[in-house]
Amino acid sequence: MTAQSGNNFENTFSFRNTALFRPLYLNFDHYTDGDPDFKRELGTQVIGNVQELRQSIYAAVQENEPDIFLKASHKIKFTLEMLNDVEFITLIRELERDLGTPHIDGSFAQHVRRFDDICQAIINSLNIEIFGKVA
Repeated sequence: MTAQSGNNFENTFSFRNTALFRPLYLNFDHYTDGDPDFKRELGTQVIGNVQELRQSIYAAVQENEPDIFLKASHKIKFTLEMLNDVEFITLIRELERDLGTPHIDGSFAQHVRRFDDICQAIINSLNIEIFGKVA
């Protein structure tokens, strides 16, 4: 990974907000026994964890410090297991592996953008599932 600064960083890793929704593989009833209050509490925590992971990739790249993302992904390991989204988990593992290595061809930036899209889609879908609307 090369250190990015200023507008170059923002241009390379800008948020696109192209993702709308994503199928959820999380079975809330399995974890909440159908309790709507606990579902809201758990869902809010899952959203927060995904948001934290999403922010950590940008911080890790900008600060040239892979451990930021590695620690965040480890911290939310149970959330990732609950989400059970194979593409998302695979992409996270690829980002963990590729952080800290140079990517001249732009593949890393493409992975980061795809990761960002998936994070936003998961957040949107969770908000619909839990609150009936996108926040």
